[in-house]
Amino acid sequence: MNRGWLLLSLFGVALFAFGSSQPAVAKEDEIPAVVLSGLKAYQAGGAEAAAKAVRTWLAGSHREGDKAALAQAGRFEQAEALYGRYIGFHLVKVVDVSASTRFVYLQMDFQKGPLFVRFVCYRTESGWIIPGFDSSTRPEEVIPLKLLYGKWQ
Repeated sequence: MNRGWLLLSLFGVALFAFGSSQPAVAKEDEIPAVVLSGLKAYQAGGAEAAAKAVRTWLAGSHREGDKAALAQAGRFEQAEALYGRYIGFHLVKVVDVSASTRFVYLQMDFQKGPLFVRFVCYRTESGWIIPGFDSSTRPEEVIPLKLLYGKWQ
C-alpha cells in the first residue's frame, strides 16, 4: 500500500471517529406544540402579539393569568423597539432533562437582531405546559456556556 493511501485511510478513520461523537442536531418536531403556538401567535403581529404569545405559553401552568408573568410580554416589546419586527426563529437545542421536563433553546429573529429564549417545558397528563421561560438579547444569559462555546455533553 502506498503512503498516500495509508494517510488517506487514517484521515478517514479519524474523521469517522470524531464525527460520530458529535451531538445529534435538534429537530423542530422536538419542540412542544405550546411553544410553537406562542411563536405563531407572536408572528401574526398586531398590537397585542407579544401579550398573546405570553398568554399562550403560560396557558395551563401555575402562572396562567399571573399579572407579573404576563408582564414578560414587555421583554418582547423591548426587543421589537430595539430590533424591529419579529420575523421567525431558529432552534438552538432541545435538552430532555427528564421524562417530564424539556428545555427548548431558541433564537428569535427580528429585522435587526436576535433575542435568545429558554423555555422550560413540563409534560402533564394533558400535554406540555410552560411553567417558565427566560429571554435576553445576550445569549449567555439564557443558553448554557457549554452549548455556546464548547461541546454539549
